[in-house]
Amino acid sequence: MLGQPVFRRSLRRSMLLTKTFFSSRFGMMADRFGVSWMVLTLMPNP
Repeated sequence: MLGQPVFRRSLRRSMLLTKTFFSSRFGMMADRFGVSWMVLTLMPNP
């Protein structure tokens, strides 16, 4: 889980989770092994 303190220390964030025009939340990070991750959530239907 990302909420665990051990994971928070080992992540390098390049973009914090924020609202964008294409997603309600989007962020980018790299884990302690150098693997890059892009996280996004779907926008709710109107």
